Amino acid sequence: MPFDQILQFGAALTDDNFRILDRFVVRCRRLPWVIPSPGAMLVTGISPQSIDDPALPSFEEFMATVRERLLSWSPAVFIGYNSFRFDEPFLQRAFWQSLFPPYLTVTRGNSRFDVLLLARAIQALKPDVLPWPRDNYGKATFRLDRLASNLGFNHTNAHDAEADVDATVYVAKYLAESFPEIWTAMLGRTTKAVFDAAFPLHEIALFAERGGDVPRIWFGQRIDRQNGKHAIFADLTADWALLSEGFGSVGGQEDLLQYVRKVIINRAAPIFTAAEAKNLFKLSTSAKQQLNAAFLQRWQGVAALAVLASKTHSEDPEEQRELEQMIYHGFASTADEAIMTDFHAAPLADRSVVAGSFEDGRFRALATRMIYVSGPEFLAPEEIERLRRGIRNRLFPHGEPSNYPWRSVAKARVELQELKKSAVYPPVKLNEIEDWLSAFD
Repeated sequence: MPFDQILQFGAALTDDNFRILDRFVVRCRRLPWVIPSPGAMLVTGISPQSIDDPALPSFEEFMATVRERLLSWSPAVFIGYNSFRFDEPFLQRAFWQSLFPPYLTVTRGNSRFDVLLLARAIQALKPDVLPWPRDNYGKATFRLDRLASNLGFNHTNAHDAEADVDATVYVAKYLAESFPEIWTAMLGRTTKAVFDAAFPLHEIALFAERGGDVPRIWFGQRIDRQNGKHAIFADLTADWALLSEGFGSVGGQEDLLQYVRKVIINRAAPIFTAAEAKNLFKLSTSAKQQLNAAFLQRWQGVAALAVLASKTHSEDPEEQRELEQMIYHGFASTADEAIMTDFHAAPLADRSVVAGSFEDGRFRALATRMIYVSGPEFLAPEEIERLRRGIRNRLFPHGEPSNYPWRSVAKARVELQELKKSAVYPPVKLNEIEDWLSAFD
């Protein structure tokens, strides 16, 4: 994901009743060091030639348009489908790489909501109420095009940005009107303050989600002290009195941590209060779970357990050496944020001077890339040559493909050959992509 690029963006503004008040769709041309996924081009219907159309806006112009329109709609709740895992990270990285503040959807009074989590919660708690689509094995599937179609939406152009926006609005409206209590409970907790008020320390919560391919419904108890962006819950199905006996050992701590869940607070997780669990779903904690909850309130080691859980992370910054991977290596200083504004306002001829004033080397590098795309003649010859070598290395790196994290021309060709074996896509489309990739040689 860090090395891919948004090529098309669509969004719509609605009122509380899902009436569309405004909408826009915008596209841009490909950055010279990015090779898009052949599979993504086939799924979205974007031709390889069109992404290099010089008449399209540059990536910087494109992201400036997206930012301007989204800011004009703010404050708002930004709703997507599978957006926490896909759209949000892409959008944050795109803003960051074009030298805009990356966290627009959670600043300026904005918040965010993922309809996929709502759909999964409803399917877990009320599995027989809606006509859930099924895969070839009979399991519920949550693909937007399949779910929207099952609920009555004519999704004939799936994966096009505008069509997916309309499908998301349709599904959100359908679920909100069909399950208003669940919608209201989840949508109302998109901010830290509201979440913390609903789930203070030791509060019991019902989780409704999916564990792999099957729904998982379980009760947990909050064990952190509300001083960070995460909430930490202990699974009340575990025998905490027994598990606590091994807390002093490293192995014992690891055993405990598998029964601890860290939740990002401002993501409107599928969590419900004990009162909501009882009133909406007729679910309550068992006597054993109540004993576990009482033990957790008394156990002195529970605070240490919460601290351990809060320190776990999935990525090692030492392994994130490429510029695109460095978005989370620190926030921009106030001075650098001001320089970003100056950079976007400066004429192309003056941008190199502005770029050189960034305190953070990441932003100097990003700014230099942007100058290369829009006005390479304003860079020093040695800088142009360095960037050209870098682009060549991205497209045709040395060594095994598994040794580098981006998509090269060779990787794209391998992907294309696998797609040909599937016999799903028209040969004319596959050949079109193959000819486009051949032009890089």
